[in-house]
Amino acid sequence: MGTGAGKTRQTGARGIIVQSHLCVSLGYRPPLLMSKSITDRIHAEIHAGAMVPKPSAPESYRIKGWGRRRGEPALVYFIPNRGNPNYPHEKGITETEFERAWRQLLRAGEFTRQWFNRELSGCAGEGGCNFTTIGGIFELLGEASYSRKGIYRRTSGKTGNR
Repeated sequence: MGTGAGKTRQTGARGIIVQSHLCVSLGYRPPLLMSKSITDRIHAEIHAGAMVPKPSAPESYRIKGWGRRRGEPALVYFIPNRGNPNYPHEKGITETEFERAWRQLLRAGEFTRQWFNRELSGCAGEGGCNFTTIGGIFELLGEASYSRKGIYRRTSGKTGNR
Protein backbone atom coordinates (compact mmCIF):
# COMPACT_ATOMS: atom_id res chain seq x y z
CA MET A 1 0.00 0.00 0.00
CA GLY A 2 3.02 2.22 -0.03
CA THR A 3 2.92 3.03 3.69
CA GLY A 4 5.53 0.50 4.68
CA ALA A 5 3.73 0.31 8.01
CA GLY A 6 3.03 -3.39 8.07
CA LYS A 7 2.24 -6.59 6.32
CA THR A 8 -1.17 -7.41 4.93
CA ARG A 9 -2.80 -10.37 6.63
CA GLN A 10 -6.14 -12.14 6.61
CA THR A 11 -8.13 -12.29 9.83
CA GLY A 12 -11.31 -13.85 11.11
CA ALA A 13 -13.90 -16.13 9.64
CA ARG A 14 -15.20 -13.29 7.49
CA GLY A 15 -11.97 -13.24 5.45
CA ILE A 16 -11.48 -9.46 5.65
CA ILE A 17 -8.05 -8.30 4.58
CA VAL A 18 -6.59 -5.72 6.97
CA GLN A 19 -3.28 -3.99 7.49
CA SER A 20 -1.22 -4.84 10.54
CA HIS A 21 -2.19 -3.46 13.91
CA LEU A 22 0.24 -0.57 13.40
CA CYS A 23 -1.80 0.82 10.50
CA VAL A 24 -5.04 0.54 12.45
CA SER A 25 -3.48 2.16 15.53
CA LEU A 26 -2.31 5.05 13.34
CA GLY A 27 -5.85 5.59 12.10
CA TYR A 28 -5.32 4.13 8.64
CA ARG A 29 -8.22 2.06 7.34
CA PRO A 30 -7.83 0.24 4.05
CA PRO A 31 -10.63 1.09 1.58
CA LEU A 32 -12.09 -2.42 1.89
CA LEU A 33 -12.97 -1.81 5.54
CA MET A 34 -14.51 1.58 4.82
CA SER A 35 -17.13 -0.03 2.61
CA LYS A 36 -18.12 -2.70 5.16
CA SER A 37 -20.95 -2.51 7.67
CA ILE A 38 -20.26 -1.22 11.15
CA THR A 39 -20.48 -4.76 12.53
CA ASP A 40 -17.87 -5.94 10.01
CA ARG A 41 -15.61 -3.14 11.27
CA ILE A 42 -16.27 -4.09 14.89
CA HIS A 43 -15.41 -7.73 14.11
CA ALA A 44 -12.20 -6.63 12.40
CA GLU A 45 -11.04 -3.87 14.75
CA ILE A 46 -12.36 -4.56 18.26
CA HIS A 47 -10.83 -7.61 19.92
CA ALA A 48 -11.12 -9.51 23.19
CA GLY A 49 -9.34 -7.65 25.96
CA ALA A 50 -9.93 -4.19 24.45
CA MET A 51 -10.97 -1.57 26.98
CA VAL A 52 -14.11 0.46 26.17
CA PRO A 53 -13.88 4.15 27.09
CA LYS A 54 -16.64 5.20 29.50
CA PRO A 55 -17.47 8.87 30.13
CA SER A 56 -18.12 8.70 33.88
CA ALA A 57 -17.58 5.15 35.11
CA PRO A 58 -14.65 4.79 37.50
CA GLU A 59 -13.43 1.73 35.58
CA SER A 60 -13.39 0.85 31.89
CA TYR A 61 -15.26 -2.16 30.59
CA ARG A 62 -13.34 -4.98 28.92
CA ILE A 63 -14.41 -6.82 25.76
CA LYS A 64 -14.90 -10.56 26.26
CA GLY A 65 -15.58 -11.38 22.60
CA TRP A 66 -18.49 -12.50 20.46
CA GLY A 67 -21.39 -14.46 21.91
CA ARG A 68 -25.18 -14.33 21.72
CA ARG A 69 -27.77 -11.96 23.17
CA ARG A 70 -31.45 -11.66 22.39
CA GLY A 71 -31.15 -14.53 19.89
CA GLU A 72 -28.37 -13.17 17.67
CA PRO A 73 -24.61 -12.60 17.53
CA ALA A 74 -23.51 -9.98 20.03
CA LEU A 75 -20.37 -8.30 21.28
CA VAL A 76 -20.09 -9.34 24.94
CA TYR A 77 -18.19 -7.34 27.53
CA PHE A 78 -17.39 -7.47 31.23
CA ILE A 79 -18.44 -4.86 33.77
CA PRO A 80 -17.11 -4.72 37.32
CA ASN A 81 -19.01 -6.59 40.02
CA ARG A 82 -18.63 -4.46 43.12
CA GLY A 83 -19.99 -7.27 45.31
CA ASN A 84 -17.48 -9.84 44.07
CA PRO A 85 -14.70 -8.34 41.91
CA ASN A 86 -13.44 -11.80 40.91
CA TYR A 87 -16.69 -12.48 39.03
CA PRO A 88 -17.52 -9.58 36.70
CA HIS A 89 -20.97 -9.25 35.16
CA GLU A 90 -21.44 -9.76 31.42
CA LYS A 91 -23.52 -7.57 29.10
CA GLY A 92 -23.87 -7.65 25.33
CA ILE A 93 -24.94 -5.66 22.28
CA THR A 94 -26.29 -7.42 19.20
CA GLU A 95 -25.18 -6.83 15.63
CA THR A 96 -28.64 -5.45 14.81
CA GLU A 97 -28.44 -3.01 17.72
CA PHE A 98 -25.04 -1.77 16.54
CA GLU A 99 -26.35 -1.36 12.97
CA ARG A 100 -29.43 0.57 14.13
CA ALA A 101 -27.35 2.83 16.39
CA TRP A 102 -24.90 3.39 13.51
CA ARG A 103 -27.70 4.38 11.12
CA GLN A 104 -28.97 6.84 13.73
CA LEU A 105 -25.49 8.34 14.16
CA LEU A 106 -25.15 8.72 10.38
CA ARG A 107 -28.66 10.12 9.88
CA ALA A 108 -28.84 12.54 12.81
CA GLY A 109 -25.15 13.13 13.47
CA GLU A 110 -25.66 12.03 17.05
CA PHE A 111 -26.59 9.01 19.13
CA THR A 112 -28.59 9.90 22.24
CA ARG A 113 -29.74 8.04 25.31
CA GLN A 114 -33.30 9.19 24.62
CA TRP A 115 -33.23 7.55 21.16
CA PHE A 116 -31.49 4.47 22.61
CA ASN A 117 -34.11 3.97 25.34
CA ARG A 118 -36.97 4.37 22.85
CA GLU A 119 -35.62 2.48 19.83
CA LEU A 120 -33.38 -0.18 21.41
CA SER A 121 -35.53 -1.01 24.44
CA GLY A 122 -34.30 -4.63 24.68
CA CYS A 123 -30.71 -3.45 24.75
CA ALA A 124 -31.58 -0.69 27.24
CA GLY A 125 -33.45 -3.23 29.38
CA GLU A 126 -30.30 -5.32 29.80
CA GLY A 127 -28.56 -2.28 31.25
CA GLY A 128 -28.06 1.41 30.68
CA CYS A 129 -24.34 0.71 30.40
CA ASN A 130 -25.05 -0.62 26.89
CA PHE A 131 -25.64 2.97 25.73
CA THR A 132 -22.17 4.15 26.75
CA THR A 133 -20.65 0.91 25.47
CA ILE A 134 -22.10 1.48 21.99
CA GLY A 135 -20.80 5.05 22.15
CA GLY A 136 -17.44 3.83 23.42
CA ILE A 137 -17.13 1.32 20.57
CA PHE A 138 -17.93 4.10 18.08
CA GLU A 139 -15.21 6.16 19.80
CA LEU A 140 -12.68 3.33 19.45
CA LEU A 141 -13.52 3.18 15.73
CA GLY A 142 -12.95 6.95 15.44
CA GLU A 143 -16.56 7.59 14.42
CA ALA A 144 -18.00 9.38 17.46
CA SER A 145 -17.02 11.22 20.60
CA TYR A 146 -18.75 11.79 23.89
CA SER A 147 -20.31 15.26 23.77
CA ARG A 148 -22.15 15.53 27.07
CA LYS A 149 -24.39 13.42 29.27
CA GLY A 150 -26.56 11.22 27.05
CA ILE A 151 -25.06 12.33 23.72
CA TYR A 152 -22.37 11.00 21.39
CA ARG A 153 -21.68 13.06 18.25
CA ARG A 154 -20.31 11.92 14.90
CA THR A 155 -16.65 12.86 14.44
CA SER A 156 -16.00 11.76 10.86
CA GLY A 157 -17.77 12.14 7.55
CA LYS A 158 -20.99 14.03 7.02
CA THR A 159 -24.41 13.50 8.46
CA GLY A 160 -27.42 12.74 6.36
CA ASN A 161 -28.92 9.68 4.75
CA ARG A 162 -26.48 7.11 3.45
